[in-house]
Amino acid sequence: MKTPRRPFRALCTWAALTAALSCTAPPSHTRPKPAVLEAALAEAAKRGFKNAEVGNYRYIDGCWGVVVHQAPRSPGVFGVVRVSDDGDVLSFSGGM
Repeated sequence: MKTPRRPFRALCTWAALTAALSCTAPPSHTRPKPAVLEAALAEAAKRGFKNAEVGNYRYIDGCWGVVVHQAPRSPGVFGVVRVSDDGDVLSFSGGM
């Protein structure tokens, strides 16, 4: 006895699309607002970084993790600033 392929194929297509779409970041969290980056740079300056630059950022657990470096870059001289969507600094780790 042959099994019908159309329902199985439709189910597999639906499952693949659901998995692919659930793994992507929301469109509003692909790039931080300018206030988030400004808050991270201001916190770095407060912590003693001279000529701080933003190295990388990622949206994790409802807030932005922003990596800041001192220019010119030196090994081990960096910090990670966690900033909310509104630009409030939540934490700072790393440093000189």
